[in-house]
Amino acid sequence: MTVLKRTRAAQWPLVQEFVFNYNDGTALLSALNSAPLDNTPRAAITDFGSKASPTGLLNGSTWTTSGAGPVYFDMFSLPLGAQVIGGDMQVEDAYVGPSTVTLTIGDSSGALYLAAQTLKAAALAANISSITNATSGDVTRMNVVATNTGVAIGQTVTISGIVPAAYNGTFIVVATNSTTDFTVVNPNLTSVLTYVSGTAGTYLAGRTALLIPTQVTAGSPSGSQHAPAGVDIRGTLTFGNSTAATAGRVRVKVMYTVDGRMNEVSPN
Repeated sequence: MTVLKRTRAAQWPLVQEFVFNYNDGTALLSALNSAPLDNTPRAAITDFGSKASPTGLLNGSTWTTSGAGPVYFDMFSLPLGAQVIGGDMQVEDAYVGPSTVTLTIGDSSGALYLAAQTLKAAALAANISSITNATSGDVTRMNVVATNTGVAIGQTVTISGIVPAAYNGTFIVVATNSTTDFTVVNPNLTSVLTYVSGTAGTYLAGRTALLIPTQVTAGSPSGSQHAPAGVDIRGTLTFGNSTAATAGRVRVKVMYTVDGRMNEVSPN
């Protein structure tokens, strides 16, 4: 029997990133639970929605269009004992082209870390009815009113077609005052303006936190490998139709520790 002591040691959380653009290439997985292709020379290649062959393919490599998807691809290979403790998915540039684009993050069993999340900009739930900026203090704080906004703090909002033009631009939501109005910081504003007209607005999901699984992600010493095909974290990209994407960039971060390295024991 091992006698445990209180833990004094610590370890840094480890962080990995995976970034993909609509016109990048990736090894083509035939199914979500298929074997990894890291050691497969000149694996078949597909795209992330551009419907065009990525540049720089090796001689002998073949390219298959992503079509309407789904596109299954590897993102992270974690060490044995890895336990995911956090992470997020960030849409840095909204997808443009296909009618819908969603990303699911999991392992060979599906959406373990992230249920299907849209990668396109969505229209505000209702048209903008008025915009005001602070009459005192920080005039860059801009309040946007609509019947129903549908936005949350941290999301990216693009406002266009508004008069005066200084109210237009792309901003981060810093406050949701109610279901009908939210606040952004607009650095273009240097004085108090009066809203005249315009109703258009779209928003991005911004950063979406990954779910934290209850099981050890990558196997021993505390448990068996959860992903039966030896995969750790994979993505599934699905399109609403076969229209080629002309923009899109996504960043995924995962943070983990390595289980079983922290306990101190007594020799007795």
